[in-house]
Amino acid sequence: MKSLRNIAEGLKLAILAALGVLQISCSDDACTLNCNGDLRYPLQIGYSWQYSGEERIINFRPDNDSITEVPLDTVRRWDLTLSISSSDTLDDGTIVYIIHEVQSEGDSLIAESYQYYGNKADGLYHYTDLSIGSPLLFFKTVADANTEAPNVDFARKSLEYPLREGLQWEYTNGFGYGSAGAIYKRVLGIGEQSVPAGTFECYAIAWFWENLPNTEHTEYISDDGLVRTVTKATNVEYTTYEYFDGIGLVDIVTEIRLTRSPF
Repeated sequence: MKSLRNIAEGLKLAILAALGVLQISCSDDACTLNCNGDLRYPLQIGYSWQYSGEERIINFRPDNDSITEVPLDTVRRWDLTLSISSSDTLDDGTIVYIIHEVQSEGDSLIAESYQYYGNKADGLYHYTDLSIGSPLLFFKTVADANTEAPNVDFARKSLEYPLREGLQWEYTNGFGYGSAGAIYKRVLGIGEQSVPAGTFECYAIAWFWENLPNTEHTEYISDDGLVRTVTKATNVEYTTYEYFDGIGLVDIVTEIRLTRSPF
């Protein structure tokens, strides 16, 4: 059984669920995405993305009939902003872009971080985070938060190039992710996703955890960058201050949608 405290860590990592209306097939004639595999994640100083986030706690199942404290389905919403503030060059010559990530609820700052990303010939790499709070958008744990330079030794491959349906790769061997273990990614296919910023043709990429069988996560990537993520955790133990060991199970669904792209 996982508590809501523990699942919060899982949500930072990411949790999968192909809940979207994804059309997995795409013919060569109809495909407007870089279907020949030349898509590269857009990294350039000055680019900025805005997102809306929503977390829903649903489907409460009490442990027994004596449970009277039944939680209502709850919804939490927040805003996310990503902006590329500057760049740096690693010792091996790789150019990395520093993405400033801000999560807020109304006028309140919830979390802030700086993520280091760089494109190489074989993929998009995430090097490290310098974080205040807990980054949510890319679902990364805080790695080397006190360092002043990207940690090249443990770079994670966020995307593998060239992207194509059926491609699978190891995102991490589990280092820095605790009990979650190794994480693999797989390209499910290409299809349209409609979000507040518009309709985008996207690669759907699912995450798979070695030790989190009840979690699902799918991210949708287009020429404009990250368009949408959908995350689902099932059979999560619902805890309260009075009942610390839990009073039943819930499901948690988290969705992030692009509201403004830099293009």
